[in-house]
Amino acid sequence: MAIVPAFFRIDEWIQSAIGAALAGAQFYVCSQPAAISASPTPLAQLYSDPLGNSPIVQPVVADGQGHIDAYVAPGTYTFVVVNNGLL
Repeated sequence: MAIVPAFFRIDEWIQSAIGAALAGAQFYVCSQPAAISASPTPLAQLYSDPLGNSPIVQPVVADGQGHIDAYVAPGTYTFVVVNNGLL
């Protein structure tokens, strides 16, 4: 019997308004209702695997191509991107 993952994958590319990758941008996943700021709350629990065995801390920092990925439980969330202190 196959194990069914309990978490959903977040797989995003963070870019500027003109399409340039935002390497090093901070990506937050907030539960509802979210308070949007440079330090958003409440933060949802994220995982590095689809079974939720390896929790990770926020923010998730975009790599050199502006890519981030993580896993989160089913629900409604607000994504917040902070780059150089700007939302």
